[in-house]
Amino acid sequence: VFPHWFHRIRFKCKVCHEDIFILKKGANDINMAAIMNGEFCGKCHNGLVAWEPLYCDRCHSFKGASAPK
Repeated sequence: VFPHWFHRIRFKCKVCHEDIFILKKGANDINMAAIMNGEFCGKCHNGLVAWEPLYCDRCHSFKGASAPK
């Protein structure tokens, strides 16, 4: 589950919005292929700015009885 708060305490909104993410529900077709190709999260999570998207549990994890929908 994306930790928006974790990013927000470190960066101003304009770092990601609207250059990387469009501020409209459903407007960003985020998928792992796009991220691995340097789009969306992959703009920073490229191994240079931030860790590479190779550690699945850092993003694909949750706490609770069932995964969020």
